Amino acid sequence: MMRWLSAPSTLADVQVARSAPPGVAMAFKCWFCPSGPHGSSGAKMTISGCVRRCSSEAVKALSSISVVLSYDCRYPFPVSASESAGGERPAVASLSRARQRLKVMEERMMGTSPVTLQYLRRLQELMDWIAANQLEAIERAAAIIAEATKEDRLVHIIGTGVHSRLATEDGFFRAGGLANVNPILALPMESGVRYVTAQEQRAEPVAALLDMHPVTAGDPIIVANLYGMNAFTIETLLQAERRGLRTILLTSRQCAREIPKDHPSRHPSRMDAEEAPWEVLIDVPMPMGDALLRFEGCPFPVGPSSCVLLSFTLHSIMSTAVALLLEEGFDPPVIRSINTPDFGVANERLWKRYGGRVKHL
Repeated sequence: MMRWLSAPSTLADVQVARSAPPGVAMAFKCWFCPSGPHGSSGAKMTISGCVRRCSSEAVKALSSISVVLSYDCRYPFPVSASESAGGERPAVASLSRARQRLKVMEERMMGTSPVTLQYLRRLQELMDWIAANQLEAIERAAAIIAEATKEDRLVHIIGTGVHSRLATEDGFFRAGGLANVNPILALPMESGVRYVTAQEQRAEPVAALLDMHPVTAGDPIIVANLYGMNAFTIETLLQAERRGLRTILLTSRQCAREIPKDHPSRHPSRMDAEEAPWEVLIDVPMPMGDALLRFEGCPFPVGPSSCVLLSFTLHSIMSTAVALLLEEGFDPPVIRSINTPDFGVANERLWKRYGGRVKHL
């Protein structure tokens, strides 16, 4: 597996690096070499070996190097001696030096607009926050999914908003995802945006919708809605408890708290999603209003974040569940892309296994 050296690192990369035995080389990419990233051909080296060999003047000018968790360099992590050749211990780079390295990297991303980089940084910052602060919740959710899969249960997903629905579709029969996912497709945009947004504010349709699906007590259900307060969302959480489902809630705590209790979209109970029943809550830090960028002359923010953050969180859960199943010696029902040469046999087996159970398969 390729590892990133420097700014694009993730929390998982840092954890893997920290657990590496002394002197063991890893394959990784270095973003500072004009001739191309180290490790791109699969070659391995230690981090300090890269620093010695790197042809980039930007790296040679530095007295230290660090693995940086956040794309905007807010969370620098040290590279410990266990990752260094010969027991060397590079010091933690200062934030100013980390930003200098990031600036050099950005200048080499030829043809990339400043707006794209700004959007990328904001998304990366929010995903870094999820990885740093919601890892335990993601792992608990993944354990529920893995347990259900071993018990041959379905995993239900429902997005309870106009664009939250995309999480439902994104998790269903996805290449690299689990085949035992049953999508509960609510609030179809093809019915018209004004109609669908009105349905978000109603609790009545939820029970009938769940009745149309093979939900069984003990099954997991992933409920995705980042505003976490509309009537459809709260009623889904209440109905899930009544039916004995194990609820995994993806929502933004802060957004719901900022919305007035008398907002017309709210459930009659006036509850926030975090106040409703759930087993695992994963806090997805979408800002109020969803969008991330501000431009002079435009009174409203642009560049939505919710779909990217939901997809990242959902697939983090599912991928972790697959890893847990493999650790326990269980063959996970993972879907192959239909665009690969050998998808037929593997997927046909999954279609036969779940075709009579998953509503839309």
